[in-house]
Amino acid sequence: MPAITLALVLLALPVTAREYDTVVETTHRKVTWDDFKGKEFRGARWDDGSWAHLASAMVIDSTRIEPRQTEDKGWIALLSRPAEVYAVMDKDMSGAAPGASSPELLAHEQLHFDVTEAFARRLTLQLVPLEGRGQDAASAAEDLQAQMQAAYDKAVAELLVYQNAYDSETRHGTRRKIQKKWSEKVAQLFAEVTTELEQARADGMLSR
Repeated sequence: MPAITLALVLLALPVTAREYDTVVETTHRKVTWDDFKGKEFRGARWDDGSWAHLASAMVIDSTRIEPRQTEDKGWIALLSRPAEVYAVMDKDMSGAAPGASSPELLAHEQLHFDVTEAFARRLTLQLVPLEGRGQDAASAAEDLQAQMQAAYDKAVAELLVYQNAYDSETRHGTRRKIQKKWSEKVAQLFAEVTTELEQARADGMLSR
């Protein structure tokens, strides 16, 4: 069962993707039952060890919007470096029923995290070509921020639909054959978007 926490981080902040691996949050990796620290989930309706809840978010890594005046376009706004998006698990908002230890249930929750990371990597690519325009520095910066917000909101909406379909069709992982099909589907999605991201890096699209 997923819970998608929304997070849009645009301007310079004191944290980066590499610094998320604490008691509270961790960036995308293989999770263990020790990562499900949410106390409020104890005694939930499925108290026989068959219930779990992984809360994840897509976060845009810290960067700055830099307006500049050009001869042919007027005022434009670009990011100081391309924004990379990544998935974070909120451990305090993730929980499991007492006794939850099934590897099948953990694998189901892991796939929720994998889906968030796949959508995050795809959003990284979608943000690359964005460029703000305006009559002055402020309006150009506002235009870029609005474009990024719109792209982020659209990605989150699509992610929620995808995650809900996953839970609905697999019945939270209890339909084993359907779960296997979804595992294959997500693996293909993850591989495709990762290949596109690696190619973009090789082409210099993610460096400035």
